[in-house]
Amino acid sequence: DFWATWCGPCVAALPIVNKVASDYAEKGVVFYAVNQQEEAEQVTSFLAKKELDLPVAMDPEGEAGAMYLVEGLPTSVMIGLDGRVQVVHMGYSPAMEESLREELDALVAKKDLASAEIAKWNEEHPDKQVEVGGAGEGEGQQE
Repeated sequence: DFWATWCGPCVAALPIVNKVASDYAEKGVVFYAVNQQEEAEQVTSFLAKKELDLPVAMDPEGEAGAMYLVEGLPTSVMIGLDGRVQVVHMGYSPAMEESLREELDALVAKKDLASAEIAKWNEEHPDKQVEVGGAGEGEGQQE
């Protein structure tokens, strides 16, 4: 989950992400809250104040965000057991928890959600097309 302390929708989403992360830990699902372009002290203080215990990765230069084509915050990226990006969500919705759980259940059951997500992305982003590929070179590469 890509986020920042100054992002209102991120602040609303993080408790949900924290809860779902805790619930799915026993199923082997690992969550990382990837903070975008902030200082570690600020993030640590924020998490303590909000009583959140997610593992946090710092992305001070936004390099990871750029690699995952993050265009806004919050952006959630789900990566399957095969290492492929399976689902991407941008923004926050009150229905977020339900959709996260449904998609995680599907991924834990080893279902492929990527093909439908890539088709949706390509429809919504005609200037940033990605392709579906098998394991190996070119998989999920931006054209």
